[in-house]
Amino acid sequence: MRPPTISDALAAARVLYRVPPDRRFGVLARLFWEADAAQIASVEKRACAGGDGSLMSVALRRSPVPEPSLEDGEFCRCLALVLPALSERQP
Repeated sequence: MRPPTISDALAAARVLYRVPPDRRFGVLARLFWEADAAQIASVEKRACAGGDGSLMSVALRRSPVPEPSLEDGEFCRCLALVLPALSERQP
């Protein structure tokens, strides 16, 4: 996966928002896997349906909800799943 930005995290959280809470970890893992695969394809100069290797490009293919306010507790919980997962992937 390309180095993530806050926009990537927000896009992933917007995807998780529409997923039942008990499935969010699995969906997030899938988003990471797809972004990793797209990044590898990009480096190898192969076309990939996953986009450019960014988490955002993978998330946007899944029709995320419009960005909710941070006053929305459920959206904050989704973002709270994404940020530590991204942190754990960093060296």
